[in-house]
Amino acid sequence: MLLTKNSSLLNKNFDWKLDLHSKQFESKELVNIIYKKNSGSIPSSALTTLIDEHQIEQLKIKIKESIRNKKPTSCNLILNLDSERFLVAFNIIGTSDSEISGEITVLKRLLDTNQESLLLKEIFYHAERMLIICDDKMEVLTSNKMVTKKLGFKNHETIGQPVNILFNKEDSKYKELIHSCNAEKRWNGNIELFDTEGKPVPFELNTSFYFYKKNHTKLCILHLTPVDFFYDAVVDTNAKVCSWAWENKQQFFDVIDKHKELVNNDECMYVFMMNTFNAGIKNSNKLNMIIRQSLADDTTKIKYGLLNNNQISGICISTKIIKDIHKSITAAIDKIASNENIFESDLKIDVGISIFGTDASNNTELLGHSAQALLSKPDDKIHYNNHRICYYDKRVNSISNKRVKLQNELKKAIQNNTINVAYQPIVSLKNLKICSVEALARFEFSLPFSYSVQELIDIAEDADLIDKIDSIIAKKAISELSQLSEVLDNPNLGLSINHSMVFTKNNSENLTKTLATIKESHIDISRITIELTESSVFSNNKSVVSSIHKICNEGLKVSIDDFGSGYTSFDNLTKLPLNVIKIDKEITKGVDTDNVKQKMLKMFTNFIHLLNGQIVVEGVETISELNTLEQIGVDLIQGYFFCKPKQLNDHTNTPSEICKIIKHHNLTPTSNSNNISITNLCIPHVHIVEPDDRIQDFLSILDNDRVVAVVKNNKIQGVITPTNTDRLISPYVDTDAETSRDRLTLSKRAHQVMDKEYATCTTDIPINKLLVHFCIFPNSHMIVEGRNGIFLGLITFNEVKSLILDHLPLME
Repeated sequence: MLLTKNSSLLNKNFDWKLDLHSKQFESKELVNIIYKKNSGSIPSSALTTLIDEHQIEQLKIKIKESIRNKKPTSCNLILNLDSERFLVAFNIIGTSDSEISGEITVLKRLLDTNQESLLLKEIFYHAERMLIICDDKMEVLTSNKMVTKKLGFKNHETIGQPVNILFNKEDSKYKELIHSCNAEKRWNGNIELFDTEGKPVPFELNTSFYFYKKNHTKLCILHLTPVDFFYDAVVDTNAKVCSWAWENKQQFFDVIDKHKELVNNDECMYVFMMNTFNAGIKNSNKLNMIIRQSLADDTTKIKYGLLNNNQISGICISTKIIKDIHKSITAAIDKIASNENIFESDLKIDVGISIFGTDASNNTELLGHSAQALLSKPDDKIHYNNHRICYYDKRVNSISNKRVKLQNELKKAIQNNTINVAYQPIVSLKNLKICSVEALARFEFSLPFSYSVQELIDIAEDADLIDKIDSIIAKKAISELSQLSEVLDNPNLGLSINHSMVFTKNNSENLTKTLATIKESHIDISRITIELTESSVFSNNKSVVSSIHKICNEGLKVSIDDFGSGYTSFDNLTKLPLNVIKIDKEITKGVDTDNVKQKMLKMFTNFIHLLNGQIVVEGVETISELNTLEQIGVDLIQGYFFCKPKQLNDHTNTPSEICKIIKHHNLTPTSNSNNISITNLCIPHVHIVEPDDRIQDFLSILDNDRVVAVVKNNKIQGVITPTNTDRLISPYVDTDAETSRDRLTLSKRAHQVMDKEYATCTTDIPINKLLVHFCIFPNSHMIVEGRNGIFLGLITFNEVKSLILDHLPLME
């Protein structure tokens, strides 16, 4: 009789030995507990009845192994004591030809047979996968609750029924399924079942088989997993889908090994794992199919494949530049997210990335590190739109995160129009006056790290935001030019606007919009210079060359920025209509002590002057640099020496501050008359009146300025000098009649007395031609107009007489 009920055997150790001749198993304490026998021994056959059949064979093998090797060994066994079951460690410690001995340790009480049976039944019934067990006639023996949940059939409604009540018997896939089951061959695929209302429900179905020994029956088990769409619906559209490059880990490792052989010294390889979430479902079959559609025409170097549980993984070869790595992964996300079939809710993608040679040295580390990055805390991830990206290497993650945060701030600034404009004066060495300004973008972001404007511009170009920034700067600068001209004491102040030539559709359209903005402002178009980087101008891009000609045809000036950074040849300079060359500040730095730089600049300057262009030198900071550049013969100076970039309201004292600098260093204008600007010869602050203004309102001004311009809609109508008014007013005002007549004269309008005969020229008239005109007509007035007819200024003999003597030999 077994007496184990309520006995406490857990964690106890029992010594034992087995006599190989008498086949008696001796363990006084254990045998006494089990059988209540004082003898403490039982036949070994009695022991084997307490152990499962397959475990007896395992124990025999361990005993023979220990006897043969003369070494201790052990194995875990399940002891069946009445209805109780215990997991024990059966340790064999000593062996001889006649006897073996050891120790039994009771490790754990297990479920009894009834409890285990109930548990297995409950697991089967509540399994998330739908399970249907059929006999060899394909009639339902039992099913779990998912049949009720997904199809509405209760258990008693299907038991004993042919399984075909759940399927479409005419469906070719169902016929394949039945044929495979009859032949005891596994079948898997996507198939429709029908609920109680006759509506089709999609499932992924797999079969397995079990031989039930008790009644010698073959059982077929249908494993069904609900899917969220019909694969056939996708196939029927004839939509292209990409093929997964791998479908398991080993295949993935093989692809990684092949990619390693393709990486050169300037490249790196990274691996990523991706989770997708849509309509509350993670890595769904439907979303995977849509992703395969999205990537069907993908031209990137990224390869995609599947791991376990629909887990998408990928591999890519990129440059070693972090921004390029990040750009390729965000482009992949954008490609997937752009699919119009994702409609239930916002798509969310999480990506974890590992870089070979940076944070991983083998395939296992690549896969493991990308998985760890994927599962990292949300705060450690980079937020990109609705998606999240994380690099295993914290340094890479930090750099990429900084770029993403700056990009997000740029988008906000563009949306809210909070980008500021700063202006840096450009000073002419001819007269040491401010002749133009460059408009520069300035950003104010509240971020816990530092950043540069150039860094933001690079990010904007990569993210295709630069066109919007250029547009904002152009509009603000053009709208403020009138005020800026007044503040900087130059009515014909020039304005340089930077325009990125990263050629995209948006950027091309933006150039057209900028030109339209300039025209609408009624500013003389010749005052505007479009600055383009040297690398873009000489990139051999036909679109860029076309844009340059378009700018020049409209009457704007074109300037090459950052000249000398390595792209330019003299041949290139002669092929394009370029007006201004801006010397890169890296060349300017140390030019006062570098003879090579001086010779190079002298050569550039002479060559550009032969092409009727001007040289602007950026980054001038010291008096020594300025003196050197003046001796070389450059035309214009831009840099901190004269003034830092400032916003409009901060430029109030700029003219006086520059005058102080000039006086402090005893600077004098150059005598390089070959590069005299026509606009700089104009009368400063010429007084302008409207055609309907009365003479009495500006008569006193004529006494001082000696000339007034009559202008309507920014275009010249005529000029008025004291001669025009003197001949209408009596020199004697002794009688009432004379006084009355003079009062009538003073009430006349400007257009009634103005002189409509005058000469005109544009800003590109050769200086010699202008001087010849005044030698022949010294009492005339020369009206300077822009290419679109806008009045720019007025020149008289007084403004040119000092130059005539210098130019007389040239005019012969």
